[in-house]
Amino acid sequence: MVVNSLESVGIDHVFLVPGKLIYPLLDAIDNSPLTRGIVGAHETGSAFMADGYARASRKFGVCAGISGPGTMNFVPGMAAAHADRIPMLYIAGGISSHAEGKGAFQDATPGGIFESGVVRSLVTDIVELKNKENTQAEMRRAIEGLNWMRRAQSFISIPVDVQKQDVLPGQDVARQPYAHREFNACEVPANRAALDALCDQYLFQSKRVAFLVGSRGNDAETAKLLLEVAEGFHIPVATTLSGKGAFPEQHALALGVYGFSSHSRAARAINSDELDVLVVFGSDLNQRDSMNWSRRLTGGKELFIFDDSFDSPAMGHISRQGIFSGISASFRLLA
Repeated sequence: MVVNSLESVGIDHVFLVPGKLIYPLLDAIDNSPLTRGIVGAHETGSAFMADGYARASRKFGVCAGISGPGTMNFVPGMAAAHADRIPMLYIAGGISSHAEGKGAFQDATPGGIFESGVVRSLVTDIVELKNKENTQAEMRRAIEGLNWMRRAQSFISIPVDVQKQDVLPGQDVARQPYAHREFNACEVPANRAALDALCDQYLFQSKRVAFLVGSRGNDAETAKLLLEVAEGFHIPVATTLSGKGAFPEQHALALGVYGFSSHSRAARAINSDELDVLVVFGSDLNQRDSMNWSRRLTGGKELFIFDDSFDSPAMGHISRQGIFSGISASFRLLA
């Protein structure tokens, strides 16, 4: 049921470190015709690999390990995914239900190290599965927000004895790997009125415009559209550190990275008051992405921030309002 739930939403890779407490899950992955297990040397590496998979595929990342020390090793990767709002599912295999709270080795329940309390601030949803009857519903709850609109993170703990129990799938989570492909392709629509205004007032005029692209505009499909738009309008493009890779840095229009570890060309261009307008896509301009909240970022120019995150942005230092618009859809419309 666990693997079927992943298959049904198009997840084809799970990054993991083997351990006795997830052997039944590993058998299910091994028997899956679609989902492949990728073994890491360490749980921290698996968490970052799954994070990278999510950023590149625009699906959600999945990593698995034993509870207790395995989950504790997930924490650095959890923190990175939480900071950049990357949709992630963390699966931990726990000790048998009958052994909980008895001082068992690697007991991560409230009677042991209470791992769910440790990771609570780093994930959106915590599921502690205690019986097989709830598997389908709890997997649905864990996966519900793992898309590039909600950008949630979920942690699910499954005791090893529960992993061994067979569960008959319901009609809506059968082994139909392509039935829900649109789940991962869901896209926030473009704000056409705002983009029309951007074109009419700036892009179609003799205005000096630059783009700054953040992490939420950094995937292969969006990168192709961004390149087409930049070349079509001849607009120079900088990226934030987490947006690095969204635009080819050897391109004549590339400014490089702006913000933390900034390239000098990007800093000069973005901070220049010779720009008429700076258009930001997919970044909330936090300290890292705004060059320590530089006043020159907004000085002497118009600033438009297009984003498709449902979370409240950390932009109290900027007086301009953001524009809610799908990043990929925005570039597609501009193209």
